[in-house]
Amino acid sequence: TDTGTSSTSSTASPLHTSTTSTSSTRREESICEAESALYAGSLDVASLVALVRSGSTGSQELAVQELSGLMIKNADNQDAVARAGAIEPLVALLRSGSAWGQEEAAWALGHLAANADNRGTIAQADAIEPLVALVRGGSAGAQGAAAAALGNLASDNADNRLAIARAG
Repeated sequence: TDTGTSSTSSTASPLHTSTTSTSSTRREESICEAESALYAGSLDVASLVALVRSGSTGSQELAVQELSGLMIKNADNQDAVARAGAIEPLVALLRSGSAWGQEEAAWALGHLAANADNRGTIAQADAIEPLVALVRGGSAGAQGAAAAALGNLASDNADNRLAIARAG
């Protein structure tokens, strides 16, 4: 019976029946390696941002959660995450991610907005409207995360306060 199962699985293997390109296979392997490193806690900020930008849904969510953990009350890490280009992919996740991904993106943007230098950049990346939408219609956790992010964006920033009022 074991031989029959082995034979069946080898003939059904995608390697034997698929014409998957080498570059696609390498990308999948790279994502798997990055996800493994993420679970092991050994990715740097640039690698985490790359996962947020183009990883699987699960790896995006975990990468955002890891970035948030690095940024909590740590201005140096907030700067590093912003410099690594995290704002745009976080806003994209905020707009079109899973419910949990949206909540995690809102928390991460809120941590970034704790740093006054990031507030204008986050607003320019069009984060305010989806944050307001989460406050209105997200889960309780997403509402809290979005409200906290909006509060940080509004802090000492009259332009952002006006944009939030217009959006809300």
